[in-house]
Amino acid sequence: MPQQFQTRVEANIRNKHYTITAEEYFDGPGNRASLWMLQNNSQNALIYDYANNQILYVVRVGQDFVQFGIRIYFSMWGSVSHGRKS
Repeated sequence: MPQQFQTRVEANIRNKHYTITAEEYFDGPGNRASLWMLQNNSQNALIYDYANNQILYVVRVGQDFVQFGIRIYFSMWGSVSHGRKS
């Protein structure tokens, strides 16, 4: 797998009459990644800071952005809580 990449996926759910767009960015040397999702004029993002074991959850509400910081312990193999894999 490359050390850096980005991809965009669009899903059109015809029987539900909506579209979901997701954009993923991964930066191995920078030790970070993000996932941006757009659905029905609502935008959400998860920004991963692997070096500090943090995820920043960003929600767009109208014209404003609201940020929620979450500290978790995770690895490529799943989340880890108090030294135990969950």
